[in-house]
Amino acid sequence: MIRRALAAAAATLALAAPAASADEQIAAGPGSQYLTTSVTIDQGERLTFQNVDTTGHDVTARLPGLDGKPLFGTPVIGTGGSAFVDGSQYLTTGDYDFLCSIHPFMTGTLHVTTGGKPVPRPARPDTRAPGVAVQIVSAKLGKVASSGKLQISFNTNEAATVGVSGSVKAGGKTFAIAKVTRQVQANRAIKLALALSTKAKDALKRASKATFKVSIATRDKAGNRGAGSAKRTLKR
Repeated sequence: MIRRALAAAAATLALAAPAASADEQIAAGPGSQYLTTSVTIDQGERLTFQNVDTTGHDVTARLPGLDGKPLFGTPVIGTGGSAFVDGSQYLTTGDYDFLCSIHPFMTGTLHVTTGGKPVPRPARPDTRAPGVAVQIVSAKLGKVASSGKLQISFNTNEAATVGVSGSVKAGGKTFAIAKVTRQVQANRAIKLALALSTKAKDALKRASKATFKVSIATRDKAGNRGAGSAKRTLKR
């Protein structure tokens, strides 16, 4: 029975060969096994998977890529189905083990020669929010009150649009600090003097202490948003 099933599988593969003559192929057949446990391709050569077994199988690389997912693979393919082995087009010269994620005892090795040229991997989208560190530099309330400005510094870990806002609480009341927007480069210390409103300056002249809070919102070219803040209580 098994011999007949294997013969039928071989015949099916033979009939399918002309339609896929340009592709190298990994095949699974009756008995839950890879009919091709060793497959060789040139770099960039198209590789497909065909399943002629009576149950579903896939091809999954043992090694993970930088994103933590298998280097190459296919979805689970039903009887008579086929699929492109996605990720194989990026492989460079070397040997890569693969298995069926449903039946791990099914294993094989993909050999990539020095011939051909791998397809360039697409750039991974930037999803990281720009980080920011902010510090309130002013140390004396009297100096802030007399100058009407709060000294701060900040830096981001990538180029970004930065919006700075803040507030000061003195005498039981909270006053807004003027907002500032800047385009900044990565890892450059930026110093700013944030202007206080007339009401805030008057309140600080009568206060013995005040609490300042500065908030920074960042946005990079990819549209990712980040945030940072600092809080400091100043006394005369």
